[in-house]
Amino acid sequence: MVAGRVWLIDQALTLAWDHPIGREADDIALVAVGGYGRGELHPHSDIDILILLHNESGKRHQRAIEQFLTLLWDCNLKVGSSVRTIAESAAEGITDLTIIITMSESRLLSRVPKLLAKMKAAIRPEQYHRWYLFGDLKTAIGIMCSYRFVSYCQKLKIC
Repeated sequence: MVAGRVWLIDQALTLAWDHPIGREADDIALVAVGGYGRGELHPHSDIDILILLHNESGKRHQRAIEQFLTLLWDCNLKVGSSVRTIAESAAEGITDLTIIITMSESRLLSRVPKLLAKMKAAIRPEQYHRWYLFGDLKTAIGIMCSYRFVSYCQKLKIC
């Protein structure tokens, strides 16, 4: 059931993305992140997406991004979205473990695999290992996020 929900949302988002953005754009990508990126979309879960830009091309795509997000809102989808460049993604990951974990559990929804590959190369987990040692116990970020982070690091054989 969870996999079926993910598949259905993938189809809906891909169709919604292709309309305003177009299939030819190579400097912008739609990426599933977090639980949705892992393929775990449970009932009432947010649909977390990242609109990934190669560089500052966001101004060129601003209207299309607004149309895309408005369409999702109009469809009553519970979407958590962010719009970042590859450099911004890497910089955000240094200050917030939840962002790095969310981006590390990502998968591509649009047709620009080179952008996702560049982002994953930019967020090398070895530079974030301090989070594993010094989690934020007050907000409990150091517990589940560290677990997910260690799992991710083990996949890469760096922990």
